[in-house]
Amino acid sequence: MASWTAIIYGYVRKGRKEEALELFLRVHLKNLFAWTALISGLIQSGNGVDAVGLFVKMRSIVGASANLAMLEI
Repeated sequence: MASWTAIIYGYVRKGRKEEALELFLRVHLKNLFAWTALISGLIQSGNGVDAVGLFVKMRSIVGASANLAMLEI
């Protein structure tokens, strides 16, 4: 999972937001590190509105999950 997270973060930091999101969506079990990598990268690359939207989605999913370590979407 750490490798996927690093790739997601790298894509989004280089302005390749669509590729980062596509990879993120393909990851079967998303942990909080994957969510954070995508959200943080969006913020740092000037996509604050997208980051806030993803953060709200993450909170709704995490809030409904009994297991905060791994999330299946």
